[in-house]
Amino acid sequence: MNPDVYQLALAGAAGLAAGMVFFAGLYATTRMIATVKHPGAFAIASFVGRTAVAVVAAWFAARLAGPVGALAYLAAFTVVRVALVMRVRRQGNSEAA
Repeated sequence: MNPDVYQLALAGAAGLAAGMVFFAGLYATTRMIATVKHPGAFAIASFVGRTAVAVVAAWFAARLAGPVGALAYLAAFTVVRVALVMRVRRQGNSEAA
């Protein structure tokens, strides 16, 4: 196979991983924020950490595979968001029943 395909696959995998860290971390933050002593600091620290992971992974994808790799990263990142939103909505509906 063409090495470019491998680079795009790695960029997509970076998007999947960063999306999981970002959105699962966001979900965990929203669930835990009411139980921490300093919720503002907790929310800011969570945001900074999650954003740092996403930015470093995006830089990796763009550096590895160029602009097309950045698009593959963003597409994978967005797929994770859509999948997790659908999962959370499904859980919410089953808990209400």
